[in-house]
Amino acid sequence: IGEMMVSFDVWESETPRFEIYGEDGTICIPDADPGDGANIFHGPVWYRTRKEARWSMRPRPVAPAEWCVARNTHGFNYDARGVGLLEMADAVTNGRTPRASGALAYHITEAMQAMLTSAREARFVEVASTCARPKPLPENFPEDC
Repeated sequence: IGEMMVSFDVWESETPRFEIYGEDGTICIPDADPGDGANIFHGPVWYRTRKEARWSMRPRPVAPAEWCVARNTHGFNYDARGVGLLEMADAVTNGRTPRASGALAYHITEAMQAMLTSAREARFVEVASTCARPKPLPENFPEDC
């Protein structure tokens, strides 16, 4: 049994890491040891824009070119499970809407269901809901909330 992932639709890849592919580039979050437990992501966050992607270089480099390293401005950057719950408790305590709001949960659920329906029925499925994009956590969370 195996799995094959093929794409000509992404700017760059370093699988088997957690990667986010966007219109303008790729963000890559390393998993130091994928066999050492469930998703212990830590270390630098890498990115490449379409301008830095190897596939646009001629001739294409044999060895991987260096990735750009994102500047880390926040704490909670090592095995930070529970930060969302902490932020939600802080929001409830201080009378503000949590970043993981009901509207966001509904929109995500509808988008996921649309993907399943689209794959199952081989057709485009429009997502009708929208939601406000949550603001990033402050650099000194939770002190600056």
